[in-house]
Amino acid sequence: MVLCVIEISAMCVPSSGMLLRSGIGIDDRCVLHASCTARPILLLCSPKMSSKKQNDTNLAAEEALERLREGNERFVSTERTPGALHDRDRMTALLRGQHPFAVILGCADSRVPAEIVFDQGLGDLFVIRVAGNVVAPSLIGSVEFAAVEFGTRLVVVLGHSHCGAVQATIADLRQPAGEGSQNLRSIVDRVRPAIEPLFATDLANDPERLENESVRANVRASVQQLRAGSEILERMIASDGLRIVGAEYWLESGRVEFLE
Repeated sequence: MVLCVIEISAMCVPSSGMLLRSGIGIDDRCVLHASCTARPILLLCSPKMSSKKQNDTNLAAEEALERLREGNERFVSTERTPGALHDRDRMTALLRGQHPFAVILGCADSRVPAEIVFDQGLGDLFVIRVAGNVVAPSLIGSVEFAAVEFGTRLVVVLGHSHCGAVQATIADLRQPAGEGSQNLRSIVDRVRPAIEPLFATDLANDPERLENESVRANVRASVQQLRAGSEILERMIASDGLRIVGAEYWLESGRVEFLE
């Protein structure tokens, strides 16, 4: 993977074709995150965007999923791997690079640290955390980076019970809030489309079931946005073994339930 910053004049640049300014060639193996600009732009480039970066630590999606399941079982049974997160030899080895076997797009909630609930160590997981495990362009880009650069073939969207972002969205749908932080509003607005249809069902009269189903609906919506919101990820799902799945962590038990 190469990160390139180049200066281009005010012009529209197609994602395919060749840009020769400054002697840099850009073809369909590069992702151009702007189409018309007069400012320096950042390019995410890979010699072969659709091929795996193979190394001895790459795991197929199914094997990676099983490793997460086994890790969560250890966490639930309180038989966690000793020293997983403070292994000095591992820290030294990781100076040479990382090869995470799974990407976790999870909520920022302090009660759901992915490395701990899956009993994994340094360098095992590429963790992206944001309130409500919502999907936005920068988060999609982060998933793309891990899939392309490290050959990671499993992406898990991890929601959890009693999610504050989901609760805030439900409260706002019941009684819209007045003026407040536009930044917080942006999170609620991303969660809302997944939850709002549930208010037209009998769940609207059962607060506990409504919240539980809202958490799952929000996870599934984020999974779908990742699957359909990136040409790179779509290609890798179709031909390169990438798998994107949803999961829910239960605060009550510590157990992770995969939704598919």
